[in-house]
Amino acid sequence: MVTMARLVQSGWKTKWSIGLSLLLSSVVQFPAVAEIVLSGRCHMGQCTQMRFDRKVLLEDEAGEQLYAIETAYRLTPMGEEASGEFSETRRSYVRCSRTRPAYIFQVEGSEQYYSSHLNPGADPAGFAYEAQVLYWTTCHNIIGPDFFSDAMRDRAINLGYPLNLSEDQVSGDSLNEVLQ
Repeated sequence: MVTMARLVQSGWKTKWSIGLSLLLSSVVQFPAVAEIVLSGRCHMGQCTQMRFDRKVLLEDEAGEQLYAIETAYRLTPMGEEASGEFSETRRSYVRCSRTRPAYIFQVEGSEQYYSSHLNPGADPAGFAYEAQVLYWTTCHNIIGPDFFSDAMRDRAINLGYPLNLSEDQVSGDSLNEVLQ
C-alpha cells in the first residue's frame, strides 16, 4: 500500500500532488448547493417560507453550540403556490442544547433581543413554530418536511431531549443577556 509518508520519502510528493489536482479538476465536478427553503406556519391566511442561507459556529462550550444564521422570509396567501421575492437576509442566532435550546432574534428597527426557549420534539406554541424549524435545520441538519411528527418526537428522545422543557420568550438589551 502506498502511503503519503512513502510518497514523500521517495520524492513523489510534488508529482503526486500535481497529478491528483489535475485528475480532480478534470474528473470531479462539485454540485451546486441547492437553495434551502423551509416551510413555516400557516396562520391567519398567510403561509411563511424561510430561505436558510448560512450558519456560522460562534461558540462551542459545555455541550452547547451557538450559531449565527442568515435567513430570509416570504409570505404567501394560504392555498396559493409559493412565489415572490424573499425579504432581505436577516441574522439571528440558534443555541443548540439538550437543556437550553433557543432561537434568538431582533425585530427590525429594534435594539432589543428576543430569545424563544424551545422544547424540541414537542408540539410548539405558535410563536415557536418557525423557531423550531430553524433549530432542527441548524443543529441537526434536518430540512423537513415534517418537523412535528411522531417520528421527530422519537428522534428528539433518541438525541437526548427531555420533551418537558419550558417554552417561553424573553427579551433583553444584548445577545449575552438573553443567552443567560
